[in-house]
Amino acid sequence: TFELQHSSSRETMAEEFAAQANELYVDEDFEGAIELYTEALSFGDNVQYLVNRAQCHIQMGNYEEAVADSSAAIQMDPSHAKAHLRKGVAAFNLEEYQTALKSFTQANSLQPNDRQTKTWLRKAQAEVQSEEQSAALEENTAPQAEAAAASTAAEASSNASAVAQAELQEAEAKKKAAARFRHDWVQSQSVVTITVYVKGSNADNCTVDIEPREVSLERVLTSDDSWQMNLDLFDEVVPEESKVDFRSTKVEIKLKKKNASRWESLEAPEGSPMEAEEEDEAEAIRKRDMYPSSKGAKNWDALAAEVDKDDKPEGDEALNSFFQQIYSRASEETRRAMNKSFQESGGTVLSTNWSEVGQGTVEGKPPDGLEMHKWSDMTK
Repeated sequence: TFELQHSSSRETMAEEFAAQANELYVDEDFEGAIELYTEALSFGDNVQYLVNRAQCHIQMGNYEEAVADSSAAIQMDPSHAKAHLRKGVAAFNLEEYQTALKSFTQANSLQPNDRQTKTWLRKAQAEVQSEEQSAALEENTAPQAEAAAASTAAEASSNASAVAQAELQEAEAKKKAAARFRHDWVQSQSVVTITVYVKGSNADNCTVDIEPREVSLERVLTSDDSWQMNLDLFDEVVPEESKVDFRSTKVEIKLKKKNASRWESLEAPEGSPMEAEEEDEAEAIRKRDMYPSSKGAKNWDALAAEVDKDDKPEGDEALNSFFQQIYSRASEETRRAMNKSFQESGGTVLSTNWSEVGQGTVEGKPPDGLEMHKWSDMTK
């Protein structure tokens, strides 16, 4: 009886540590979660605790530890799909694409309807195919390079032609290289990871600058040429807490989000609110008033001023026109204030101050000598 109670107590303690670790993972305290999963595992091996700890290691970039945990989980339960998936993700980030492909293939066979697994499987297949193509290209290029060198030596007398041909080949090589420099991105609630596939990059030939709203990368290709990438980010990041990792086939840029949220895209869309705020107000007004035509830009406000004075609105029409001009040039906050005050006051108040209007219902203010009546009271 004592042994049964002791065993039950150990399981309960492990479950409590694991539950606390789960909460820390949700809060993105991955380091604390790893410690608690380790405490839970001290009471006995558990496949799910190993898989969960592997995921925490992946989030922290501890890919070798993640491979170890997921491999241990697979030994305990070869049919655990998540264990194979975690091993594949960790191996992929270690650039062990063949191992990753095997793990994703196994995970996909165990859970064929999982979209995340299928996505990783396609990425691993693409990387393996790219490696095979690169190896084949190097094998085919080596004899051509040797033949070209021999030909150049034999035709030294036509030096000008050889130089021109070499420059043409170099230009073509640069174009092909630039075309291969693709990038993609993934995100968590707090981190954005940009992966740029530029082989052979290091701190000497590749410079990465991280600003709160911009990331730029420059990769030196030759002594007189370089490739650049500039991204205007969807939201702000914290440069001091971001980092760059140079790997043999790619550059990983890990950006710490200033605001914990999901980005709709990597780059800010054109005409985003942030861009509008940064734009000079006078320039914004000028752009607003200028419209393109076949003969160039025209300032229609200036042309309108030249219209005959007899065509100008008068009375109520002039007043409505004035309010329309205010509304058309107002900010979103001012428009909300105007709409809310006019509707709630029964058309007796028109305010542009949202700080006042937003605090509560706007009471009607009838002209002197008149009284306000609600429509519901009139129909009783």
